[in-house]
Amino acid sequence: KRLKINISKVDASDDNYVYESPNHKLQIIPINIKDVSMLINNNFIDAVVSYEDIITNYDIEVKKIDLSNRGMSIDIAVIMKDGVDMSVVRTLNKSRKILVMTEYLKLTTEWVAKNNLNAKIIHTNGNSMSYLTNNLCDICVCISNIGSINLAIETNKLKVEDILASSFINLFVSSNSISRFNEIFI
Repeated sequence: KRLKINISKVDASDDNYVYESPNHKLQIIPINIKDVSMLINNNFIDAVVSYEDIITNYDIEVKKIDLSNRGMSIDIAVIMKDGVDMSVVRTLNKSRKILVMTEYLKLTTEWVAKNNLNAKIIHTNGNSMSYLTNNLCDICVCISNIGSINLAIETNKLKVEDILASSFINLFVSSNSISRFNEIFI
């Protein structure tokens, strides 16, 4: 059975955060991605519709419900300046730690370990590409395949060195709520 939920804003105003659904058991709340783990882990919300990278980047106890929506995905990628590749990074790494700025700590830490790099990883809240472009770091990890980001990569003479993950939108239900899934969502 395919899960379909229609939602709409109560008021079309950009300042209105109240949404409604024909399913009176659902409360639709726009949230900041950085709050997903706190809201689910503290039982404020039962579920979230999100790109999977948000879930894998934080410690969240959830069960993924595949929405069978494979239309749009995002790639989380290692970005470097044009002319820089892993051999340049390894040479630089012989004399100092590589500085990596990222929103994706888990994925970045795994990539650094896999590539045997001695690195200082700094968590950012966006704009990692700007920091790379302006020489505040050696490498950044960010979303790489959305139109404006593709243009920013090209304009700032950057390149995708490696794809760490592709992420799709799915429904993630709290482990505490999964037993009530049919009651809440269907």
